[in-house]
Amino acid sequence: MVNQKYLSLDIGTGWYGIIADLDQKLCKLFPEYEILQVKEKFGELCIHVEFGEHPDIVILKIAYDLIHFAEYLAQNTCQDCGVTKLSNNVSAELDETVSLKEIDGWKTRLCDTCFKRKITELYDEKNNIVISANSKSMLRRIEIMKGLESENEIILLEHSNKFLRSFHSLEKCVGNFCTIHNRSSHHMRSFPQNWREDRQIMERVCSHGVGHPDPDEIDLNVKGRGVHGCDGCCTK
Repeated sequence: MVNQKYLSLDIGTGWYGIIADLDQKLCKLFPEYEILQVKEKFGELCIHVEFGEHPDIVILKIAYDLIHFAEYLAQNTCQDCGVTKLSNNVSAELDETVSLKEIDGWKTRLCDTCFKRKITELYDEKNNIVISANSKSMLRRIEIMKGLESENEIILLEHSNKFLRSFHSLEKCVGNFCTIHNRSSHHMRSFPQNWREDRQIMERVCSHGVGHPDPDEIDLNVKGRGVHGCDGCCTK
């Protein structure tokens, strides 16, 4: 039974279904049990309950197994919209992008869609092109941006936690490979993308931390654009 006096549902609505299902199951084991607190901490679901005095040890173990399972479900469920990456959870929409993410220094459990939506609430005052989800010094919270034009689209860089405000529309690169709209199957596709504001060029960062020009960069053949400190990873 949820204790209305002490209950604190300090979680996203995407986890409400997990708590409701857990509550029904625990009520069958301990009809008078109380949920004292439900909260999210560092992207994890934390549940505090009270089963009363001298509970049956065997039933108590079953109850805590249910709680731990609910916490496991939350680890694989977007706390905002409720999609899950667990294929055996038929009660929720499947989305394999659910993971622990960081926004403005706060860890949170989100799918990529909700992560992108929240990131649009954060950008630097000078409208820098690259928006980092980890740099609190670069970001400030503002009201949600609405009616974004195609040329100001917010795009998640591949294998990265950074977003790019695209500086060209899809029409401008149609028919060509592009680091944003039409990536080819080059050998560096598994490397994280990184936008070099100083050089106005997209890079792929190898495992050694070296930035190599993205092969899909439209103007890569322009003299000097491909020059970089190389460790050989871009030639493999």
